[in-house]
Amino acid sequence: MRAQTFDILCALSLWLLTSSPLMAAAPAPNDATLNPLDQAVGFFQTYVSPIDGPRCQMDPTCSTYARQALRKHGMWMGLFIAVDRLLREIDPLERHQPILKSGVLRYADPLSANDVWLNPVEPSPFSTGPDDP
Repeated sequence: MRAQTFDILCALSLWLLTSSPLMAAAPAPNDATLNPLDQAVGFFQTYVSPIDGPRCQMDPTCSTYARQALRKHGMWMGLFIAVDRLLREIDPLERHQPILKSGVLRYADPLSANDVWLNPVEPSPFSTGPDDP
C-alpha cells in the first residue's frame, strides 16, 4: 500500500511540475548556464553580495561582467577576462568615463570594450587583399 501511495504522489508531483506555467516558461538550460564558474558567480550574486554590499565601482558590476564574459567566451577565456577586470577595477587609472547610475557614481567598462582583441578583424570592403594597407 505504501509503495502505491508513494508512486501516486510521485506521479502527481511530476505532473504538477511539468504542467505548471512557471516550469513551462523556464528556458532550457544551455552550456553557458551549466558552466560551474557561472553558477559560482550566480551564487555570489544571490547570497554573498546582498550581505556584503556593493563594492565594485564599475558598470556593469564585476560579477555581472564575469557572467557576461563566461557566457560569451566560455569557461577558460571568460575566467581570464573576469580576472583581468578584477585586476583593472582596483587601478585608479582605469577609472574613466564616469556615469551616474541610480545616484551612485560608477565608471563605464562594458565587456564589448574589452574583448575587441578576441574578435577577428573583418576586412575592409575597399581592400583588395591581405597585403593591402
